[in-house]
Amino acid sequence: MLLSSVAFLINFGLNLWGVARIHREGKLDRAPVTPSTTSELAAPRDAATLPPAAPLSSVTENTTRSFDPVYVKRKTDPM
Repeated sequence: MLLSSVAFLINFGLNLWGVARIHREGKLDRAPVTPSTTSELAAPRDAATLPPAAPLSSVTENTTRSFDPVYVKRKTDPM
């Protein structure tokens, strides 16, 4: 139990040291962030100029087909 506790503490210490090192290096190398330019959206179109919408299909249209029984003709073997 002592050996596993020591291994845990060593692992915890190394991870803590690594995080501190990354944090320290991140502060030194950080460059100022410049805001990016974005384009604006176009004005909304009138409902009359929109193309006609396709009819909505049912949610269960494709899922209920698997419940249809499948009839298979079986060949009878002559004895």
